[in-house]
Amino acid sequence: MKEYLKNLGIKIRFYRENAGLTQEQLSELINVSQNFLSQIENGKRTPSLKTIIKISEVLKMPVFLLFQFDEPKKKDESILKKYEPLINSLSKKEQLFLSDVIKETAFKIKKILRKQK
Repeated sequence: MKEYLKNLGIKIRFYRENAGLTQEQLSELINVSQNFLSQIENGKRTPSLKTIIKISEVLKMPVFLLFQFDEPKKKDESILKKYEPLINSLSKKEQLFLSDVIKETAFKIKKILRKQK
């Protein structure tokens, strides 16, 4: 149960940040304290269904997305596999651009991690 609360909190934080809202702003819009929202986002408190519905309404998203958690991956399955449908929906030009972005990002990550060693 605790893992579900943690995943729910991660989803709420993700969609809140994508909407450009602070915890303070969202807490005011859904009529809960900022502290309570923080505890929800950290998986320490369980929001009521009413609160979850308010969150989804304010963030303009279906409630079910908050409960759509990634399934555990098979050890040999690529992490990018789940993005194939999205990638395939892009044009060839967009796919090439995405490929370049991934390559550059991977190089930068490796560079940063080498500096940390």
